[in-house]
Amino acid sequence: MREKNLKIMVIGAGSASFGLSTLSDFFQSPLMKGAELILCDIDEVKLQLMTKLALRLNEASGLGAKVRATTNYGEDLDGADFVITSVERKRMTSWKLDWEIPQRFGVKQVLGENGGPGGMFHAFRTIPILLDIAKSMEEKCPNAWLINFSNPLHCNMLAIYRYSKIKAIGLCHGLRGVLHQLADVMGVPFDSLSATAGGFNHFTWIKELTFKENGKDAYPLLKERLASLPEPPQPLSYLLFQKLGLYPSPGDNHIGEYLPNSLVEECYPWETTRDTFWRFNFEADEEGRKRLSSLINRIVEGEENPQVLLQHRSGERAIDIIEAMLEDKKELEIAVNIPNKGYIENLPDGIVEVPATVGKDGPQGLKIGKLPIAIASLCHRQMDIQELVVESAVKGSRELAIQAMLIDPVVPDSRTAEQVFDALLEAHRDLLPTFQ
Repeated sequence: MREKNLKIMVIGAGSASFGLSTLSDFFQSPLMKGAELILCDIDEVKLQLMTKLALRLNEASGLGAKVRATTNYGEDLDGADFVITSVERKRMTSWKLDWEIPQRFGVKQVLGENGGPGGMFHAFRTIPILLDIAKSMEEKCPNAWLINFSNPLHCNMLAIYRYSKIKAIGLCHGLRGVLHQLADVMGVPFDSLSATAGGFNHFTWIKELTFKENGKDAYPLLKERLASLPEPPQPLSYLLFQKLGLYPSPGDNHIGEYLPNSLVEECYPWETTRDTFWRFNFEADEEGRKRLSSLINRIVEGEENPQVLLQHRSGERAIDIIEAMLEDKKELEIAVNIPNKGYIENLPDGIVEVPATVGKDGPQGLKIGKLPIAIASLCHRQMDIQELVVESAVKGSRELAIQAMLIDPVVPDSRTAEQVFDALLEAHRDLLPTFQ
């Protein structure tokens, strides 16, 4: 028996995608009965809408949760058990600049979200926010767990572990998405596959792919089916699979963020795919958010049954992990982002994405041995970059940022690194408190 009702705060709850999936999962969990749910966002209009949605779902689920809203997380963190975050400021407008500005100086980036100069400045914007949340948690709920979805996940989680004392997990649905793709290619049910993968977020490698029923290696069937296709669904992933021996996750555009342009352009020539592959589809994303917002409004206004959101879990796993902790399930999670405590033997002690069992003490990473040398080398360089980016973000150091760019495969030389840094700094200065 718990001595008090569960208390969960969701920061970034106004997001049409993150807020919706979190609320959907929360109100499908019997363990949330009577829980205190605090929704937090700096956008009051979006926050009020999501609060109304939560109240509708609360009524429909019969969980009797205590729902409140706040624009200041510091006022309501006392005694929280879990804090779930997906935080950004001016996400889409800033992301467009992260992608466009480096091009002026000849730097080509895939997406510009998590790797390259764009990913660096993305981290510069999010790390101070998350460290401020972590500091408040240290003071007001030091035993709480932070479950973070904010990108760039690897840098954000590294900053939390290097510069705070709180307990934290980073989550991403990427590996599950890849397994769905591979199941389709092989013509087998998703639930029939078991995978063991490791690396860092958005750059993980499937070491073992087996059939659950008999433990048989599924890689031979995958190779056969991919070879028979006129065109693989993810040509860059397939190229790496052929050359390096393991299939990567979570898809060409994310893994392309960490590779030399020359390799990416073997599959996606810049001249013909610049706006269809290398660039994030901001327009389609906006349309998707409008559809989600329309659904939320229809439910809030009583035009749509809230039960539509209470039929299936979203797949985002935060609530599933909370359930596993509360009931000490020792449940397997195929991908969590935690410090590397020997889980991948030939990678440093930064943040890695590995399988783990989850019980009352949180995630216990599973050792997966060594990655092949070529793959480990690719990972190691990027993890070194992440260390420099995090230290640069915390210290507001231009020098460390330039060092990170100089070892990044997408930045050609030191002059370009300095020009790109200065231009991005000028564009984002009001969102970079440590660089003031």
